[in-house]
This record gives sequence, structure tokens and C-alpha cells, in this order.
Amino acid sequence: MLILDKPQSFDGSTIKVPLYHRGHLSLFPGTKVWLCLLPGAQGEETLREIVISPIPFDSWSDLWRIVITMRDRVGLVNEVFRILADFDLNVVAAESSSIERQLMHSVEMIVDATRYSGDGTHEKRSSGEIEELPELRWAILANFAPEIAFLPSGRERLRIRRVQDLFEARRSFNETQQDRFRLRSKPAIGTSKVTKLGKKDVVIKMPAGIISPLLEALAVTSKSSSPEYLLVSDTTDRFLRAYFLAEGNKVIAPTVSHLDKVGAIAAITGAIREGGFNILTSLSRLYESESQAHTEFVLQPIGWRQGSDNKAIQATLVDAMSVPTLVNEYEVGISYPDDYSAPIVTKPLSVRRQPFTSALSERIDTRTARDRLRAYQAKLMRPRIQGNEHQYRIRLVEELLRESPSGHGEPRKLFISSSLKDGDPMLELIKRVGKTKGFLVIRATDLGTAHTLRSGVVSAMRPCTHFLGVWTEQGSVAVGEYFWPSPWLHFEFGVANTVGLHCEFLIDKRIHPHAWQRLKGEVPHIEFSTGDFEKRVKEALTVLKERDGNPNI
Repeated sequence: MLILDKPQSFDGSTIKVPLYHRGHLSLFPGTKVWLCLLPGAQGEETLREIVISPIPFDSWSDLWRIVITMRDRVGLVNEVFRILADFDLNVVAAESSSIERQLMHSVEMIVDATRYSGDGTHEKRSSGEIEELPELRWAILANFAPEIAFLPSGRERLRIRRVQDLFEARRSFNETQQDRFRLRSKPAIGTSKVTKLGKKDVVIKMPAGIISPLLEALAVTSKSSSPEYLLVSDTTDRFLRAYFLAEGNKVIAPTVSHLDKVGAIAAITGAIREGGFNILTSLSRLYESESQAHTEFVLQPIGWRQGSDNKAIQATLVDAMSVPTLVNEYEVGISYPDDYSAPIVTKPLSVRRQPFTSALSERIDTRTARDRLRAYQAKLMRPRIQGNEHQYRIRLVEELLRESPSGHGEPRKLFISSSLKDGDPMLELIKRVGKTKGFLVIRATDLGTAHTLRSGVVSAMRPCTHFLGVWTEQGSVAVGEYFWPSPWLHFEFGVANTVGLHCEFLIDKRIHPHAWQRLKGEVPHIEFSTGDFEKRVKEALTVLKERDGNPNI
């Protein structure tokens, strides 16, 4: 869980940490912490980031979070920690609790695997070459097989995963350290100790090795300069992020009140986008259940708005939100509270204008998820893009297209690839049976508006979910006692494979085997003769219907 905050002024040397960030981070006075300064992702990036953790920096690349739930009994927690000790896993943070009427006990731990000898080596785990710990998982399950709890799905209630954010911070530091001479802002690492400040807050004084490159990156030119920073802490993985804004870059931190209704936050964030703001952080919570909710934002104006003063930026946000839907349906109000010591009172808005309309919103509203996936798939296939992540995205999109349920507001759309003419009894039979099976039949006709016939076929096929190739003697060329189908049918099958359609073939026994063996030789297809065509059509469409994983839709 993330704990968010409001921007604070930076005094040039210390970070003030309020009480609500302290407990889960163990930031008690005297605690040693490691600070890692990371440059922006781009040369002129406005945000600079310091990642802070009481866990030693050298361990960040090999930290793992273990969560296990078991039937409770005396000695259970002790046995968990003994197993970890046997594997040379150092527990750097842990919490446990009896749950579910004391029938179960849940243990959550972050362990340092630097000295762990199982599941490869520290170097391989630190490089990201190893992403799972199957040996450790087996050892825990083998020892606690009688006690392990299960989810309703039958999966064991044990999860072992990398502490990903600290791993990425360490990897980013290593990468930018190698390229530090080219970067405008330099990475840096240092240590400090937590110092008490008043009764509730603490401060972390930054070491000189962090302050100097940070101030340089923020372009702080005088003591009168007052850049801001924003704290975000993670209760699960136990680290703190401090985002610093360069001098002259502004943010605002409004609290937006609204009715507790479906669609409210979507409408609010839509207005924020249209108004020209980037959301740095957001936190939504109920104020009065089934009545009012509050959503808190830290917003960064983009483009020319950065040159405005705070009052003008706030007025821009009010104007963006003063639309009928937000005012009348969700009763939106805005305030800028300094703290949470008193109830938040927001100022209601009144309608000033009609909502923006943009090409982006129109595109999102009118294109289906499947259409967007196919468009993105075509973009991913560009050969100049390389890398493991690129391959992961290709695989993900292929899986989503293959597994996309037709019942999510999208009917099954069946593309018929055939030389049969409209009105042909065989084609009309396919359409009739297809309708009874829940298919909307689409053909590559009326392509006069397409730039080329090929582009027209591709456009006609993109919205489809299924493909049926019907190869008959109509439109084919006689070759001895057999027929050879039109080359367009081969082309259309190639397009179907490219866009990820579920495919099936219905082939006349008089079609020459060489016409289909290279395309469908490895997969059985359905052959028909004049006397059994209707039976085979029903068989082919049944196969297609079941292939998308939704046979009952």
C-alpha cells in the first residue's frame, strides 16, 4: 500500500518525514538509512528521485518478500524463521498475526538473499536472470504441507516475489553510474541517520555526496530558492521515495470532494487530463459512505501552464472541472487544505462551460478493446523494435487476442473467405447456420473506398474474431480432375493468421490436395461433398464456437 503526502519546501539539506510515513519504515531516531539519488529518466526530466530505505543498498538487488498463511498452532512462527535461517536468508522485516478467528496465522517477511545458496547465485538473482525461487518454495511447502492454507481456487496461500522497486532502483543506479559522464544529473549513493524533530516527525539529513548533485540537477542557484519535494512511502516493501521538482516547476495539491457514485473518479480525472495536468499522485477515500468521497491529487501543469502563477494554475483546474456532469451529477468541490487537523471544507463549483471533446476521447469511446489490441499488435511487429520486454508485449497481445471473451459486449464476428457469390445457396446456408451459432457474418465486399483491394481485405478482417475458409469449385481453376482455388483465398488466410483470428477450413474434396497441404497439412480440416455440405458447415461452426473458450455464449 502506498502512503502519499503533500508537497513540502526543501531547505537544501534535510527531508522531513511525518509520522504517517515512519512506522512501517522503522524510521526511529538513530536508525541508519541508505539514500540513492537517481537522475531523471530523460535529460530534462523535472523530477529527481531519492529512494530511501533502512535496508543496506548492497542488498537491494536480492531482496524477496514472502507471504504465507497456515493453520495456526503453537511454534508455527518459530519454525518459519528456522527454515529461513537454515537457508542463510536474513530477515530484515517481518510481521505476523493470527487471523480468521485465530484459525489461521499469516506471516509476511522481507528477506535478504545475499548469502542464500539455493536457486542459482546472488549474481544471477541480482542481474534479474532468476525471477523465481522454486527451491525455497518447495522447502517451505514440504515442511508445512499439513498446515498450509488454500485459496478457493486450490492454490496454496504462499507467495514469494522480488522486492521489485528496490531492485529497479539498484539496477537504475548501476546503469546510470556507467553513463554518469553523459548525464546532466548524476546518480549518487550515501548513508545518514534519522534525527528526532518535535514529538511526531523526524528528519533525514542528506550527506554531502547526495546534496551536491541534487542541487545541481535542480538548478538551485541561491539560498532563497525553494524547490519542493514530494514523499511517497510503500508499507509493503518498506521504502520511501522523495521526488524533487526543479526550480520554477510548479505543482498544486487539491482535494476534490464528490458524491460516492460510479464513474465519479473517471469523470474527474478526465477533466484533469483535458485541463492540461499530469497526475503525480492521487488518493481516493470515502468521507461518508454512500454519500461523499474525497480524492486528493498532486497535479503538475504541463506545457505553457508551467509559466503561470499558482492562482492562475488553480483557476485553470476550476475551469476544467466546471462542466455539467461534474457539477450536477457528482457535485464536485475543490479545496487546498494545508493539513488534516480539521475537517476538509471544499468550495462547490458552478457550471461555466461544456466539456472538452478531443480526438483522444473520441478514439477511446468508439474503438473496441480488440480493435486497439490489433492496432497495437501491428505496431509491435515493426522490425526495428527489439528487446526482451518487446517480445513479452508481443506474447501478451497474442494471448489477449486469442483469449478475448466474445461475451464482453462484442459479438463473434465471422469472416467468410470464399469465392462464393452473394445469393449463392451455399453461402446463404453458411450465413443462416452462423446466425444460429451466434456469429455475425462479414465478407470482403464493398471495398471500393479502400486504397487497394489488399488493404480493404485487411480492414474488413480486423474487427473479426473468427475465420472460415470455404474452398469450392466456384472461382477455382480446373487442374485435371481437381480444382485449384483463387490465390486470394491463400492471401486472406495469411491475413487471418496475422491478426490472430480463430481459423477453420471447409474444403471441397475436389480441391487439389497441394492447394491446402502446405497451409493446413499439419492441422486437420473439414472436407465436404455435395451431399453433406450442411452437416459439415454445422460441424465447422461448432468447432469455431468452442475454440474461443466461450462455448455457451
